[in-house]
Amino acid sequence: RYTPDSAAASLSHDILHALLDATYSLVFGHEAWHRVVTETPLYADFAHLFNAALLDVSTDKLGVFSSPDAKASALAAAAATVLAPVAEQDALATVEAWGDRMAFTQLNIFFDGHMAFLGLNNGPIQMRGSHGVVVQGALTTIKGRASNWSQSWLMVTDLASSFMETLLPGGPSGRRFSWLYLTGIDDWISYNHKTIDVFSASSTADAAAKTDL
Repeated sequence: RYTPDSAAASLSHDILHALLDATYSLVFGHEAWHRVVTETPLYADFAHLFNAALLDVSTDKLGVFSSPDAKASALAAAAATVLAPVAEQDALATVEAWGDRMAFTQLNIFFDGHMAFLGLNNGPIQMRGSHGVVVQGALTTIKGRASNWSQSWLMVTDLASSFMETLLPGGPSGRRFSWLYLTGIDDWISYNHKTIDVFSASSTADAAAKTDL
């Protein structure tokens, strides 16, 4: 589970990327592959394809290993470089928690992190999830600009009822200095859903939001 307090999630991530690096550095070159992962959305968008070619040790679809045994040996050596420091010390105690590694700050779309003294930014927030799991999430950079993504507006409902459970990573107002601007952040982080009856009259909060907007 890629929860904020999980060190195992960080270790699993490190092992996977060691395997990816051992394979795709031979295809693209180490520096180019590093840029693909850290400065483009290519891996984030097509992780399942990169991982499928990597983890099929019976074949070498990329043509970079001399035999399946050579591929298996190279991947085992890459994993060992990550696991060795952990094995020598107190298990996962030295591994950074997933939430600390995936911390990010929400930036005002207009100022983009500048003029922080105005209180326009919000964070750090510990992101949940990763590639290929139920809760999706990734920290990426595109042309030097942060382009992080994760589950934002969440909604669960039973179509046989008029109720739905919702989460919003923000508030119902887009005005930064409104008290409604960040009202939903803490609930979004903690997965505390808000129950809405879609056939009922607007709630007090919704009415206040309309007035504030």
